[in-house]
Amino acid sequence: MPKHNEQLVLTAEEVAELLCISRAHVFRLQREGKLPAPVRLGRSVRWPRNELEAWLRAGAPTQQEWQTMQASNRPETTP
Repeated sequence: MPKHNEQLVLTAEEVAELLCISRAHVFRLQREGKLPAPVRLGRSVRWPRNELEAWLRAGAPTQQEWQTMQASNRPETTP
């Protein structure tokens, strides 16, 4: 459970602050597939905080590598 003052999703500005880069660089990394995929809420773009933190702990892999890692960590469902 997140702390009361921690947001569940982050704006590009907040991601930039977390990564110590500019907002423009956040969008550049996103376009290049170097960040986890954002969540779109209407026209708003947000990144789940817990996913960004896990992504950083994993060494900041590319989006494709991250998705593969996430898929391999999911429990398989049986029909």
